[in-house]
Amino acid sequence: MNRATTMRIGLLALIWGSGFLWIKLGIRGLSPVEVTLARLVLGSAVLFIVVAVQRGSLPRSPVVWMHITVAALFANAAPYLLFAVGEQHVASATAGMLNATTPLWTVGIALGTRHQRAITARQAAGLVIGFGGAVLIFSPWQAVSGLASIGAIECLAAAASYAVSYVYMDRFLARRGIGPVVLSACQLGAASVWLAIALGVTGAPSPRLDATVVASILVLGLIGTGAAYVLNYQIIASVGATVASTVTYLLPVVAIILGFLVLGEHITLLDLAGIALTLAGVALTRRRDRPVRRDRQIERLCEHDVMATKKSPAMRPTDASVEGYLAGVPDERRREDAGRLCAMMQEITGEAPAMWGTSIIGFGTYHYRYASGREGDSPLAGFSPRRQHLVIYLVGEFENRYRPVLARLGPHKTGKGCLYIKCLDDVDDGALRELIDRSVRVHRGIDRASG
Repeated sequence: MNRATTMRIGLLALIWGSGFLWIKLGIRGLSPVEVTLARLVLGSAVLFIVVAVQRGSLPRSPVVWMHITVAALFANAAPYLLFAVGEQHVASATAGMLNATTPLWTVGIALGTRHQRAITARQAAGLVIGFGGAVLIFSPWQAVSGLASIGAIECLAAAASYAVSYVYMDRFLARRGIGPVVLSACQLGAASVWLAIALGVTGAPSPRLDATVVASILVLGLIGTGAAYVLNYQIIASVGATVASTVTYLLPVVAIILGFLVLGEHITLLDLAGIALTLAGVALTRRRDRPVRRDRQIERLCEHDVMATKKSPAMRPTDASVEGYLAGVPDERRREDAGRLCAMMQEITGEAPAMWGTSIIGFGTYHYRYASGREGDSPLAGFSPRRQHLVIYLVGEFENRYRPVLARLGPHKTGKGCLYIKCLDDVDDGALRELIDRSVRVHRGIDRASG
């Protein structure tokens, strides 16, 4: 990880980790509902501007919007509001520490809903250790009521709400080919509606605005809820999702330091021990063994993958410049389409582009192993801007497996593991994203290659 990436991850951790401080300052002059509505409106405005600049297309399906509305409730409206309400009773540092339990809740909810079928011994240990840390932070034996403070419960409920949204979105939205910035913008817009309804029900007390409150809301909304999403996706596109996810471990650290320095909050040794255990548990639940492909259907399909079966030694990642290769594409329209497709695959795979051989741009890698014993590595997704077509490399036999999606795509041709497109403007953006996403998930061993 180079210095620039380290600085960007540090900046993102500072932005997101400071969110609990800005909430604490914002509720000094506004109600929790008003703080939450303001940050959502400002954040969605930033992202919709980004979508317009990138010429992104919004979903049109009523079913998709229904799922976005539900996801917005659990991913944005409810947790943002719960943290704002909770911080009326607990320190901002405590809120930041309890937020770190989100990955633990996600594993538990995924198992409870059968979204995740099994759990490894390492993940089980991580859950036990992580929630043990949450108990130390909670310290229910120290509460006056004999249970725990209502604020801590509300913050823990916010973390659980995030977890519900992750499972829900993975089940109902992840494979619809919607770009992450577009999806985030739509969710924040829908969440704004939820909070507007809540404000209509609860009413708006007289605000007590001063420079600190106004600045807190602007930073929380424009930067913490808007610009930070764009920065996060830039990091993912540059170095991949695994490296980008390290920001998770820095958020509670930032929240603790800022709470101490700015607000004078007191942190006990028990709190520090609790967050250490929680982060250790998160690390264990996120660590995965190298997947071994046991699904014979997936194995058979990947044996027909044109990139995996190509025997040329040139089909390996090189140090050649992707930007330089794209700049050398002679046809202006093809060059522009190649740049757009490169950005799309970065978003979908969460991996940085690399040259494979002399003319293929690949994203990430997966390891294949055939029954014959032959094995090797191939890109999760890739494409090549040729003279006549954009050639997109997908999982083998995709043309038979994904016929309903191809029917929505628009003008195209197919070959053995290859999709040929003349112009991106001629095809449906959502359908293309869905094809790439499904192919990547098969290569990662997440999905069976069914239509």
